[in-house]
Amino acid sequence: MKKSRFKRGYPPTTNILVVGYTLVEILVVMTIIGVVFGVGFASFRGFARRQAVASSVRALKADLRLAQAQALAGKKPDHPNCNSPNLLDGYNFEIISNDEYRIDARCSGGNVEVKEVQLVSVSISAPTPNPILFKVLGQGTNIAAGTQAQIVLSEDQTGFSLAVAVSSSGEIIDAPVATPTPIPTPTPINTPTPTPGPSTIEVRVASSSDDAEERLSNGSVNLTSSDLELIRDGSNDQEVGMRFRNVTIPQGATITNVYIEFETDETRSEATSVTFYAQDIDDAPTFSSSTNNITSRTKTTASVAWNNIPAWNTVSEKHQTPNLSSIVQEVIDRPGWSSGNDLVVIVTGSGRRTAESYNGESANAPLLHVEFQ
Repeated sequence: MKKSRFKRGYPPTTNILVVGYTLVEILVVMTIIGVVFGVGFASFRGFARRQAVASSVRALKADLRLAQAQALAGKKPDHPNCNSPNLLDGYNFEIISNDEYRIDARCSGGNVEVKEVQLVSVSISAPTPNPILFKVLGQGTNIAAGTQAQIVLSEDQTGFSLAVAVSSSGEIIDAPVATPTPIPTPTPINTPTPTPGPSTIEVRVASSSDDAEERLSNGSVNLTSSDLELIRDGSNDQEVGMRFRNVTIPQGATITNVYIEFETDETRSEATSVTFYAQDIDDAPTFSSSTNNITSRTKTTASVAWNNIPAWNTVSEKHQTPNLSSIVQEVIDRPGWSSGNDLVVIVTGSGRRTAESYNGESANAPLLHVEFQ
């Protein structure tokens, strides 16, 4: 008798169908698991990258608050550049590469690094201005009034971004990331290129150490006088220095008009002629009481004379100098000048006109007016 090819109790067709459905089901299940795993892994990876940016933003805000707090407290690092008689201007927050930033103390003797941070897989964009300066004792920042400096952090692979903004008063806030609006390409036409209009800034002497008088006979420097004698004080001739902070003029801009506005503190009428220079330096330090602190500074080649100054006959009357654009232009044209740097103007000459100082009336201290393109 011929033997059957199938096991007893399992007809051939039934056996084949059971085996086939089982393999299909296994393949379907494996495919579903693979899809779910792939989607879940991609979602987790995207979440992890967004968290890396969020973590970097939290650290960035903490470091900005550190710089701000040190400046508000007027805390100087223990370093020769900041030790007395050197003065502390504030704390800089500066982007030094697309993945690195640092904090340093800005002192009249030079900057002192406090902290440097290297980001991992996250890029950082430089704000305007860069560096951001948190000024001492609640004097705000070097950011133009009414504006904000935005710092954007982006994850390198996905481009996911978050932003932090610093206001001119020093407030640190989360900010939306600006999305540029596409602008359609216009049809070229032959029209003249419009000339940009002039910009104007005004900066007033803002601290006791930012206007000073140096007696020429012995080099002693007075930082706390209640007025500024241009130039003779009693029987002593002197040089006068004025420092204007956060002069927001781009490097290489064209300076069209500059004057300093003084307010009369005492009436004077004797013959008086003076000459104005700027300090020939990228970022001028504040004045100190060290001997010859004004006369030892390198002056610009350019100078502007204000000869035969009319009598100042009325207290609190305003007086404006001739156009000082040549001395400011020489500083702005320096390769190392940067918008937001500080500018010193030095006055020499003979005779006497007496103006208000920061210590006399801070609201009427010397005012620098600049027009540029």
